[in-house]
Amino acid sequence: MAVTLTETVDYAIISLRVGVILRRKRDKREVYFQPGDAEAGIREIADAINEHGDDRLKAHCAHVALSDYF
Repeated sequence: MAVTLTETVDYAIISLRVGVILRRKRDKREVYFQPGDAEAGIREIADAINEHGDDRLKAHCAHVALSDYF
């Protein structure tokens, strides 16, 4: 079962039963984060992105925080 934690125009962070996937939408590339420190870190990023109500601000924050993974 997959649950989307946050989604912007460019990225989606998806929680799996075990781990989290970061997906770049334009080319559907994915990075898997296994349970532990890496998964906790990406969940914190998702929470921080969700704090912003404005979609443009969410997209900018996501780009800044997530673009280095690709």
